[in-house]
Amino acid sequence: MTDPAKYNITLRRGNDYEQLFEFQQSNETAMDLTGYTIKSQIRARKNRTSDLLVEFTITTPDPTDGKVYLKLTDTQTADLTQSNGFYDILLTSPSGTDEIYLEGKVSINRTVTMKA
Repeated sequence: MTDPAKYNITLRRGNDYEQLFEFQQSNETAMDLTGYTIKSQIRARKNRTSDLLVEFTITTPDPTDGKVYLKLTDTQTADLTQSNGFYDILLTSPSGTDEIYLEGKVSINRTVTMKA
């Protein structure tokens, strides 16, 4: 198991959020995610017993291309009251092996312009 890659994200409270991540094998070819379970959450502190702030909706339209989309709705981000947190992306292989592939800090910013 290797250390997870680091990638910090910024959310705007009250806005939709979507981020594409492309997972690759060590030879830089797409990681085939067929049969994998993928989970990602934002927590108040960097530990799994910390308060859960929100869980991402995860989609993999074509698991063979290694592309993973993390999504939050405007309603989910509007409910975030903290200004920061931490997230990671947990992949569970078909054989049951868990590995965190990516982690980072989350900045949660207020918006200025309101929807009509």
